[in-house]
Amino acid sequence: MRTLRLVLSFVLVALLALGCRPAPLAVSNPGASVVQPVLKGELLLPGGYDTQATAGQVRANATVTLIDPSTFQAKGTGITASDGSFTVQALGSFTPVLGALYLLESSKALGGTSNAAFRLRTLVQFNAGGWTSVSGTSIRLSTTTTAAAILWDQQALSASDVIGKLVYDPVTGTLLPAALGATAPESLVRSVDGLVGEALALNLDPIQIVRPGPGGTYGLALGTTERNRLLNPSFEDRFSSWQLWDAQAVASYSLETAGAMDGRIFVRATAAASGDVWVGQGYTSKFMALGVKWEAGKTYTFSIFARAARAGDRIFLHANPQTGGATFNGSTISLTTSWQRYSLTFTPTDTTNKGVLVVRLGDKAGQTLYPTVVDLDGAQFEEGAATDLRPQGRLMLDGFGNAFESVGVTPVAGRGGTAVFIDRAVNVLPNSSFEKDADANGIPDGMVRVGSSTATISLDPDALFHGRALKLDKSTGATADYARFNHVYTYEAGKTYTFSVWVKGQNVSGPQSSTDFGIYVDAYLPNAALSSPDVRNVAAPVGTFDWTRVSFSHTFFNTCASASVIPIFRNKSGTVWFDGFQVEQGPKATPYAGEPGQDRLTYDAFRYVSKTQGTIAFWYQPTYSWTDGDFKLLSIDGANSIKWPVLYLSKVGGNLTLMTHGGPGSVWDAGATWTPTSEPWKAGEWHHLAITWGPAGDEIYFDGARVATGPFSGNLNGGSALNLLTFACNDFLNTNIFSVVNPQGALDGLKVWDVQRSPDEIRRAYLGVMP
Repeated sequence: MRTLRLVLSFVLVALLALGCRPAPLAVSNPGASVVQPVLKGELLLPGGYDTQATAGQVRANATVTLIDPSTFQAKGTGITASDGSFTVQALGSFTPVLGALYLLESSKALGGTSNAAFRLRTLVQFNAGGWTSVSGTSIRLSTTTTAAAILWDQQALSASDVIGKLVYDPVTGTLLPAALGATAPESLVRSVDGLVGEALALNLDPIQIVRPGPGGTYGLALGTTERNRLLNPSFEDRFSSWQLWDAQAVASYSLETAGAMDGRIFVRATAAASGDVWVGQGYTSKFMALGVKWEAGKTYTFSIFARAARAGDRIFLHANPQTGGATFNGSTISLTTSWQRYSLTFTPTDTTNKGVLVVRLGDKAGQTLYPTVVDLDGAQFEEGAATDLRPQGRLMLDGFGNAFESVGVTPVAGRGGTAVFIDRAVNVLPNSSFEKDADANGIPDGMVRVGSSTATISLDPDALFHGRALKLDKSTGATADYARFNHVYTYEAGKTYTFSVWVKGQNVSGPQSSTDFGIYVDAYLPNAALSSPDVRNVAAPVGTFDWTRVSFSHTFFNTCASASVIPIFRNKSGTVWFDGFQVEQGPKATPYAGEPGQDRLTYDAFRYVSKTQGTIAFWYQPTYSWTDGDFKLLSIDGANSIKWPVLYLSKVGGNLTLMTHGGPGSVWDAGATWTPTSEPWKAGEWHHLAITWGPAGDEIYFDGARVATGPFSGNLNGGSALNLLTFACNDFLNTNIFSVVNPQGALDGLKVWDVQRSPDEIRRAYLGVMP
């Protein structure tokens, strides 16, 4: 059985601006390139799905990606129109292989709080007569084609088993299920088709959730990745998230390390005299700010390991929703001097998000002898009956959306919805997506109009990036006017720069012309004279076409102090839109990086990151290949005056290294370093990265496999407070070890846990398998 990685490698790219200099010269550029269409198709959708999305909402602006299943790389991408139609444009120099199968996948984030994505798939094949698919030469994506793609993957079906097997019914507007080879009868296809629809109705991703079961059947892998719902359940982060309630000031607690039941730390609670004494979690206003959550009618179990210094001392377990509804008390427990597990199972009548779970000791538990000393460790709260201790708290961060600070970060299409793109100040052209127009005259800031005023130049909401595109309407006739950037920037002699822009056209007249429609650049010497060898241009398509990226690269002959950078459209009739203009140093167009400036993306580590153990996992799609340069991918700093880093992940030379630090003045741990024997990634590929720290030491995982380990001293920042978890890190102070540059690429699927996840759990997360 083949297991496909879930890859949506959609990398949108940039728009570049316009200046204010004399009219451009007519010099063509033989090195220019135009992204060409690959195939066209449409989404077939039934009615709305739940309350978060309707068919119309998911039909428009969905990302469509052509994927090579043998390498899991994206080969083309496009965006659906409001009617669900789409055109896939080739990425790079892709040419389809005759007879090869490709996956075609659409994805649209549903929004709301679920982080869900609407995903459909089909299979396509390139033959002598062109493209064909599961639904024949009319390429369609629907729940039925998605079922066919799932069965093709899970049952190792051949191309002849799937291509052309589904027939379109014009009466119902749907594709009819049919047998797919000998191992997938029509009844099974119908069953899986129904499961895909059911998953979508639940706002779940069918590609991940529809799984084979026993006896050749299929089902939804519904489950939870939060079996233990308590924070810091084994006290490895000391007494964080717990509280001692001591109304009569008769009790105290200490953190002990000798003889812990789980991990390295347990809590010792002492009541010196009778009184109302609790140790617990979740009590809003008296304990932590976040209460424990549960739902009415479901059964839950609260369990904990306990022992006493004196056999026979007593405790009991208690659950209270803090809503005025029913509370639950367990039976009085007579403790032994060895670790034993005790539990309280209850079915609440009230739904709450501010519940409290406590261990009660002292006279409320029937205790008569004092002092009483009780040890506690390994707590767990879970739905259903008690299961083996799983000392994980909560999934503290799920997705990149909950940023503490986000500067310059650009939303892009990810593997299953919206990802974020961070860069190394790649784009040097200001106002490159035409968002700023201070005087509201329709000409973006930093641009000037050239020529007559007969053409309509405006900022239009029909944009590819952000909220505006530059629109030039010459539908009533060709004119010579246009708008341009006067880009004051030093272009250095001998260095290569790439100019790129996304463009869309409607009824553009005449043949292609690099001087009249596309990108045009006039470069000027420091004395303001035109540098003729550095005048370059590239032609855009003509006629009617969807968003297409055009670009060229040029090595400057002379050092120039400025340039007229022009998304040019003149001497032609029709209507065009420009968006995502990018000027960057380098030999190729990289994904659109937004406005100039160093991107910064941070999260509140004090709130979300455990100092004694944790896991950070995410998907990464680098713009550059492994051998192209070094970077620091993420870092956590301490809440000290100089914000000294206490954890970082960096790629330097041929190594990927995770380093952890006990705090200022102490020695760095030896770290975990991976030195791959072959190049592990190339530009544009999605890969899964995870780091963990905790009882198993420092660990690095790549695509689900543990590739490096090292020692961990036990407490980030020496147990002192943490400050920020940062992606696209700024360089830190004090030492050259942090002098590596920032990464550039797309990030998706961030997950931060407050425990060290096991190798099996990380492998399952990489494969998209739910527990």
